[in-house]
Amino acid sequence: MTQYRKIILDASALIALMNGEAGWAMLEEVIDNSIMSAVNASEVAKFLIDRRGYSQQEAQDVIEKLVSDIMAFSGEQAYVAASLYAETKSFGLSMGDRACLALSKVTGYPIYTADKIWDKVQLLDVNIKLIR
Repeated sequence: MTQYRKIILDASALIALMNGEAGWAMLEEVIDNSIMSAVNASEVAKFLIDRRGYSQQEAQDVIEKLVSDIMAFSGEQAYVAASLYAETKSFGLSMGDRACLALSKVTGYPIYTADKIWDKVQLLDVNIKLIR
């Protein structure tokens, strides 16, 4: 496996890891080098609060224990995410998905995701790795 200095986790990948879903073991090798967009961290926190009844602080603690760094959603990423809409709308990607893609475009780091539809997304300068 090619080693990257950092890898980006999509919300779906972190949720798969926390739930022990198919593909979670692939993340064990890279989790220590993981970063996540604040937008995607918000999606995971919403999942933990809504589905598992966690408090905001509990959700934050869990996410920050697993993810090395939560990256602020910058102005640059906002404009990159907006520019990706036309290329990704046929796949039904959300704003959170585009935020994750934008982080990859800005940093050059690969994305790990559990969303199979991402396999159809063909973007220059984005390395997408499906965990299942």
